[in-house]
Amino acid sequence: MAELEAEIGDVIIDCADPASLASFRAELLGQPIAGSIRPYVWLERSAHAPGVGFQDGGFLVMADPHGNEFCVVPAAPFEFDEHGRADYLDNVDS
Repeated sequence: MAELEAEIGDVIIDCADPASLASFRAELLGQPIAGSIRPYVWLERSAHAPGVGFQDGGFLVMADPHGNEFCVVPAAPFEFDEHGRADYLDNVDS
């Protein structure tokens, strides 16, 4: 079996209330909230782990074979439009 290599920049958790969940996880993980851009809230990065963010839309959401959802976030810089949608989605078929 071939080995897959992927560089994970961030883990984004899709949720109904990003600000509330970010506050909870910040306290739990001991990582303060670093910032927010509607509808995205992220924690301060750890030196040895991917970034952690929370959203209710805006990124490419996929599912594994068991139905668990996850978001794909590129390592390259990207911008958000006025609705919080990441501009890299302009190149993704809906």
